[in-house]
Amino acid sequence: MTDLPTSATCRPTVIGVARIAPMERAPLLVLISRAGEQLHGVDLRLSTPHALAGHLDAASGAPTVVVPLSLTPQRQLLQEIQVELARSRSGAIVANALGTDGTIAKALGRRLLDQGLDSPEDVCLVVAPFGWESEVEVSLSWAGMAIQEQTPARIIPCRADRLEEQVRHHRSRTRGHVVVVPWELVAGAFTVRLRETVQHLPVPVLDPVGPTREVAARLAAAYRQTLGRGRHHPWTTMAATA
Repeated sequence: MTDLPTSATCRPTVIGVARIAPMERAPLLVLISRAGEQLHGVDLRLSTPHALAGHLDAASGAPTVVVPLSLTPQRQLLQEIQVELARSRSGAIVANALGTDGTIAKALGRRLLDQGLDSPEDVCLVVAPFGWESEVEVSLSWAGMAIQEQTPARIIPCRADRLEEQVRHHRSRTRGHVVVVPWELVAGAFTVRLRETVQHLPVPVLDPVGPTREVAARLAAAYRQTLGRGRHHPWTTMAATA
């Protein structure tokens, strides 16, 4: 597992890609390491979009899956990945965002329940980063339904630019708790900004889901599922046994 390009390898490779703030690097490396425990014989790497071409060149000739390390589809990140794929002329396949199958959402719902958000009077405002593009809106709404299956608390998807308004609205109408839940992988600038937005109200902003073993299992599953999606790729059979 590495976050720096290394010499070429013929081992199947997973490259997790994110815009990495300094506070995000350590937990993302933990996530990559834990996913590696479930993908024996696979080389796992962490990269920013701009460093991706170097990693792709290092993995030249090896089965390679690029996994956007995000819970919702991020259009700009995907565009940057495609630019680097074209630059390297790599045959890598790009996986879907990690939050799109419900696994992480359900794990988050169970955690909310464990933290005492177990009443229909409780309100959890789930907020995703990167605007309100249609892909993010649909993904967040779907995640909200998956979270709701795990707890009786009210799960409400919320736009970041309407967070303060929504917090005030629900605090004035419920006798339960009101909390903010960042729908992002690890704590970064977005979580910090949410806390700054509501610190004067005040309401708690919970930690993101983080590099748990469940999230690592989802990353490993994204690799395997992407191989299945690209089953006609010439190296799929070789990599599918990892």
